[in-house]
Amino acid sequence: MGYPIVLNLKGKKVVIIGAGIVAFKKAEKLLDAGAILYVLAQDINLEFMKLKEICSERLFCIQGKYTSDILKDCILVFAATSESELNERIKSDCIKYNILCNVVSDKGLSDFINPASFERGKVHISVSTDGESPKIAMDIRDCLEKNFNPQWEEHVVKYGEIRKFILNSKLGKMAKKEKMRILSELSPEHWDAFFNEIKMEVYAVEN
Repeated sequence: MGYPIVLNLKGKKVVIIGAGIVAFKKAEKLLDAGAILYVLAQDINLEFMKLKEICSERLFCIQGKYTSDILKDCILVFAATSESELNERIKSDCIKYNILCNVVSDKGLSDFINPASFERGKVHISVSTDGESPKIAMDIRDCLEKNFNPQWEEHVVKYGEIRKFILNSKLGKMAKKEKMRILSELSPEHWDAFFNEIKMEVYAVEN
């Protein structure tokens, strides 16, 4: 099993080689994540052109043959062509330039795989079967999404608000650590009262 992470792709260059259905689905999610996306293919389909109208400043569709020049300054590459030899060449170039590469048709060649996932506000839930069964991963994701409790999203927002207030306050280091410990042990129904207590304490310290 690989190491799960959430990447901050905002303003980062990502490259997709290929412009088929799989490439398009990845493009949508990469753009949602804030990436600056370059798509290179000999044929760019209409769906990509429509997507470019929405994300004209962050989506660059280049029609032509693959050369490694497209990889300059990028941090992720998706090899999504129907030609296995070309995908292997792209992967080889990525190794040369120390760039992580996902070969969509070959888990064995990939440095990473994309889990099945969904988002609810600040909550991001992903499911992976380590590439063994994408269908089962999607089934599990769908089950979790169907049974997702909307209150969890609200709890994340509230917890984050209190946490930021504590960390940005003028309380001492040990006091902040103690407040965070208490917060982590409280159930959500007690957060508002605890937050009010902290506000009063911080007001006393700052005034």
